[in-house]
Formats: sequence, C-alpha cells, structure tokens
Amino acid sequence: MDPAAEFTTAEITAIQTYVGMGHGIVGTGLSLDSTFLINNNQLAPLYGLKSAGIGYTNTTGVTSMRKIDSGHTIFWQIAGDPFTTSSGVSCVPGLEWDASVLQPGAVYLGTSEPTPSQGAIVGNESTGYRGMYLSNAYEIASNLNDRQILYNAMIWASGKDMYPSTEPDPPRELWISVVADVLELDWIVDNPEAEVHFNIFRSTTVDGFNFAIPYDQVAAPPYQDVAGTGTDTSNYFYVVRAINITSGLFENNTNKVGKFYSSLHKGTNDISIPFELRDTAVDVVFSAIAADINVVSAFDTITGSWLSWIPFVGGPLTDVDRTMGLRVESTRNNLDFITVGRVNQSTPIDMTIGLSDWFFVGYPCFNTYPLPDILDNNGLAGLYTIVLYYDPSDRKAPWKWFDPNDPGGSPLLALETGKGYWINLTMNGTWTVPGE
Repeated sequence: MDPAAEFTTAEITAIQTYVGMGHGIVGTGLSLDSTFLINNNQLAPLYGLKSAGIGYTNTTGVTSMRKIDSGHTIFWQIAGDPFTTSSGVSCVPGLEWDASVLQPGAVYLGTSEPTPSQGAIVGNESTGYRGMYLSNAYEIASNLNDRQILYNAMIWASGKDMYPSTEPDPPRELWISVVADVLELDWIVDNPEAEVHFNIFRSTTVDGFNFAIPYDQVAAPPYQDVAGTGTDTSNYFYVVRAINITSGLFENNTNKVGKFYSSLHKGTNDISIPFELRDTAVDVVFSAIAADINVVSAFDTITGSWLSWIPFVGGPLTDVDRTMGLRVESTRNNLDFITVGRVNQSTPIDMTIGLSDWFFVGYPCFNTYPLPDILDNNGLAGLYTIVLYYDPSDRKAPWKWFDPNDPGGSPLLALETGKGYWINLTMNGTWTVPGE
C-alpha cells in the first residue's frame, strides 16, 4: 500500500514498449489496481487482466486455498497433485475474481476450493508476447516449489515451449560409415524438435565410455568425427543419445557402432568381421583393399566345400557376415583392413554338422575371453574336440590349437576380435557369442 511502489509514467511506457517488441513479462507480488497504486492498472492488460475497477491487490485478505492442477506447463515438475506444501494449502488474493476480469486469451492457471475461483495465477498469451501474473504468496509455508513456479513462468514467458515431462526419444537406426576417410554417424529422428540435440560419446574400447562427458554434440544427423579418421590404426566406438537442451533431460540408450582396424599379412589370413554390417555384399566389404588381395573364401560345412570371391571377377561367395570365418589371401604385408558397423549384444552361431564336422566361424566380440570359458559358458560345453587358429605371423608354427582334454599343453589360450577360428564338433550346437 506504499505509494512509493507505484510505477511512474516513464517506467510504464518503457515496460509497455519492451513487451510490445515481443518480449514476455512476469509479475510477482504486484498490485495492479488499488486506491493507492492507481497508475499500475495500465500494466494489467499485459497479464490478460482488465485495467480498471477490479481491485487487483494482493496485500490484504489472503485466503488459505488449495491450487487444483490446471495442467498448464508452468506447473511442470512441481511436486504434489494438487500443488501443496507442508501446510497443505496455497494462498490466493482475498478478492474474488470471476471471468469478467479477464481479457480475451487469458486463462486462470490456479483455481481454488471452494468456488468461486480467486485469481492466484493468470496467464496471457498473444501473438507477440506472453504474460504471467503471480500472486505475492503462493503458499502459506513457502518452499522450493515457489522458485520452480517462478522459474517455469520465466521460461514460458520467454516464448520457449515449456519443458517436457519425459526424456526425448532415442535416435533410431544408428549406423556408421567411412566417407572420404572420415567416420560418419547417421541415424533417424522420427519427431524432430528444435530443443532436442544429440550427445556424441566416443571411446577407444567397447566398454570404456564416460557418459558424464560428451565427446561432441550436434543438433541433427549426420555427424562426422573429423578427429577419428577411417584409415588410422585406432579403434573407435560411439553411442548417440538424445538430450533436450532446454530441460536437460536425456535418454540412456547404449546402442553402439564402431570402427575396427586389423593388419593383414602377405598370404593366408583367417579373419572375421566383428560388426553387424549395413551392407553385407562381399565386394562392398572388401572394396578398399580389393586391389591388394587375391581371393576371399568361406567354408561351407553343409557341403564340405569352399565358397570364394575373386576381386573384380566375382564368385559364389556373394555376402559375408559376423558369424563367418573368412580366409583372405593378401598380396602384401601390413595391409590395412577397416570394418565399420554395429556392436551386437550377442550373436548366435548355429552349427549343424553336414558333410564336414569342421566349422570355420567368426568371433563377433570386442573383448578377449579365455578358453575354454568362452565356448563352454556359451553353449558348446562338451560338444567340441579341438579349436584351431592359423597365425600367419608365426612362420615356424602358424597353427595354434586348444584341446579341451589337454588345456595345459594347448598354445591357443584365448579368442580375439577380428579372427576366424576352426572348431571341430561331435554334435550339433549353437554358440552364442557375447558382443562385449
């Protein structure tokens, strides 16, 4: 009721000009029309209230009333439904308001019990700005929820959409490719929103991510990692998570893609593709090294024969995947071979004996696991007689083996990413290989 609290004509003009430029406005603890502060009524229309004779005062007659949830976005993430405090009630000005005090387009955002409604919170949205009128006391016993209402009102009045109450949807169909020697991530966004960006997380190991610190952030796909080239000798793994940059809410998917490097020796190399491939065509997978290899072959247990592909010629081997062991004949040493794709949680490899009981299989896992655990704990316990691997780097004794009946005398101690292994089975089985 202090006349000194009245806005001057110059201040009112400045406020009206500022709002007229498209800015929002929030009024708290504000008497817009009273015997003592008559000049303030010129601001009432900015909040969606009529300007004369209404008595918009919140300095007397505060009544204990409870706010009933109106569903408006300024009540986002405020505890209680209806909104309450330790006292169980919220406060509204003592004078009763009805619809006659509202300008067109304004709405009560707080109602009370019993009726009639009293004007605790009013929102006004026009084409140029937003206005929010808040009573001076929302609650009898104040707490941090008061701050949340004011904060939400400021965000709403700024013209931004109010925060969502749920985390954004994760990106879909995440893939990786090599584009002009740069690693490029791409994904699908079903419902693009300006507030939803994407945090990029990168690790040099499949399980080494620090999700507290994003590697980078982009507003939309695709994303190119210019610091992680597609031709260097490092391995890279990526996770992409959606984040609402306004609310800070984010989702926690762990879908991974990556790049894997291997070096081929001159002559025979028994390898495998550790990823799920976007394109399984053999000429696509080996296109970057086609000029430096003679043939790629896979063994077919059912027929007991080899299927092969010759670069620039073709052959019966048309597609490859992560379940296959692949024999690659390189024409030179230190041949860089890069593969990119998705990291799978697990890969079942069905092993049905045909004309042969030997299986040449891939190892689609990005961690090294010891023998016999990696076989016995994943479906092959008691089903195999020996495991073989051809190591071209050991010229004197390239064949390494693991004999489950003589583990101490076996030189092959573990299975490693990117290699192809021979397994001899005594009966059919399914080997479920973990991805990590």
